[in-house]
Parts: sequence; structure tokens; C-alpha cells
Amino acid sequence: MSKLNRLKYETYSKLEYLVNQKDAEAYFRVMSKFPNAVGFDKKSNGYLVINKTHSPSGLESEVGGCVVLKKLGYCVELLNESPSIVSLDVKVNDLIFEMKCFSEGKDLLNGIIKHFKRTYHKSDKLVLHINKKVEFSNIKRAIRIASEKYSTIKTVILIFENKAIELNKNNMKSGKYVI
Repeated sequence: MSKLNRLKYETYSKLEYLVNQKDAEAYFRVMSKFPNAVGFDKKSNGYLVINKTHSPSGLESEVGGCVVLKKLGYCVELLNESPSIVSLDVKVNDLIFEMKCFSEGKDLLNGIIKHFKRTYHKSDKLVLHINKKVEFSNIKRAIRIASEKYSTIKTVILIFENKAIELNKNNMKSGKYVI
């Protein structure tokens, strides 16, 4: 798999994508907060590239989760976005997802429900990064309730405490998963 990921990474055009940290920091100032975020990770064989038309407004909340995925060996591409067109945020291992991060606020349940609600109009796939110290059992409960309410969401990649798990409808409903 490592050779395939490396070959795939090397096919990204520097005219269209930011494929290394230096170029990413020059293009988006916020990227200096995330050292070694963009590029290929030799240890995990994952990578992160950013389309140059990706919206800078959401970048700071998205990059943290993307870096976790990259370090876990995922192939991650932040996609092109246009302010006038509804578009999805990220491609993870060739599947396109909406990406949401819960890092502020006290109400985890309503925060996760809000992220599912904002996603279900756009996609049936969600990358959900919980970037806050909370009890894992509360995350599972919130995902169960949100997935019942917004049942069109079929796949969630949950990122929590620098780990990730891919959830399907059955996992979300039963809560029988660990990270």
C-alpha cells in the first residue's frame, strides 16, 4: 500500500494543489499553526494535500483532523471550494466527505446533532473531529441520537484523541465500537 499511496501523492499537480508544508504556509497563513501538516508521511504512508481553491475560512478547523488521518495512514485531500456553490470539504481514501469539528461549546449532544443536520443536506458521509476533552460514552450517545434523527448519513469517520474509527449505520445505532 505504501508504494501506491506514494505514487498517488506524486500525481498531484503543484499548479492546482499545495503538496508541501512550505508552499502551504506561503499560500495560507494559518498553516504555520500546523507544522508538517501538508505532504507525505513516510512513517504512516498517509498524506495531506490542499487544493489551492479550498476556502481559507474553514481551513483552521479542518486541518487538525486531516493531520490525524494523515498520521494514521489515510490519503487526505482538502477539496476545491467556491463561496457560491455548495461543496464538500475533504476526500479521504477516494471517498468524499463533509468535515465538521466540535471544539467549542458545552453542549456536546446539540453540537453533534447540529453537525449532522448541516451535513445531511450535502452528503451521506461525515468526518467528525471531536477536539475537546469529553467522555467517549457521551460522544457515542450523541452520535446514536444524531444518526437516528438524520438517518441519511451512512458513514462517519470519528476522530477523537488522535485516533479514528469508521462507523456505519449499524455501529452508530448500536454504539458497539471503541476507538
